[in-house]
Amino acid sequence: MKKNSLYKFILVPAVLLSLQSCFVAKEYSRPEVVEAEYFRTDLIPQDSLTLADVSWRDLFTDPILAGHIEEGLQNNLDIRVALQQIEAAEAYM
Repeated sequence: MKKNSLYKFILVPAVLLSLQSCFVAKEYSRPEVVEAEYFRTDLIPQDSLTLADVSWRDLFTDPILAGHIEEGLQNNLDIRVALQQIEAAEAYM
């Protein structure tokens, strides 16, 4: 009998609390959308210089890093194979 009254004592506030939580939320109103000119990318001035136009020697000015890049380019087998294929294609032309 004690367990039954204990369950009622815990169950009634739990049910009331869970029902009350359904009414806590406020009414949602969507914020007004502001369309300003600075959100448009077509109004941004375009730069004529791209990263593809800049040499890596101009981009990386650190001499140690430039030395590592140069060594990596000289020891890169894929670049060597590509250069040999370019020379072979030029020989066929």
